[in-house]
Amino acid sequence: MEAIARKPACEFSEPTEDCCPPLAENLGNDEGKPRPGHFGTAKRFNQWVTRIWEPPVHPLKSFSPNDFTPGCLMIDPFSRMCGAVRCSRYFQLLFLAFPELSGKHYSWAENRNTILVYWAFFMKTDANETIVVPSIDIFGFKDGRVNYRLAAFDRVALTTALIRAYPQRFIGNAAATLQTRLWLWQADDEFAIQDHAALVKHKKLQPL
Repeated sequence: MEAIARKPACEFSEPTEDCCPPLAENLGNDEGKPRPGHFGTAKRFNQWVTRIWEPPVHPLKSFSPNDFTPGCLMIDPFSRMCGAVRCSRYFQLLFLAFPELSGKHYSWAENRNTILVYWAFFMKTDANETIVVPSIDIFGFKDGRVNYRLAAFDRVALTTALIRAYPQRFIGNAAATLQTRLWLWQADDEFAIQDHAALVKHKKLQPL
């Protein structure tokens, strides 16, 4: 863990003009269905992101590296990551590990440079209890693809919700184990690649 923590991390950035240039020039065209490179408007982006988070989520199909720019920066309460491959893999890992997880989108707004989306993680327990964890995301774009995402949600609420919805996945100190794994998915490429392979091939996580 100490060696991992010392690895260089992506630099934090607010949604600056460099990360989030004007939407009018960076949402792509509006040809065909809304999709990366062809959002055209903030409304069409919201239609697309709402659709790919609807259940059942298809992680390998819905979160391609082509959805992100090569220099994409993504920040959430667990960590931050750079690059299209890492950003894609993080979302794929989340939905491969928790296949019934989905997202509900409630509202959105835009300004000159960013799109703000109010949504929530959505899951159910074995007792059919619905759990909702709210989140607010800020998105920036370049060349029609996501170049920046800053997500704000309660990290403890999300890990607690996942443990309640997927108790069979965790033993011992479940909260610490899950938070560590979510951090490692962003901070350690080797660990993330191994977990991804284990989930794709065997439908289970590797031991921590």
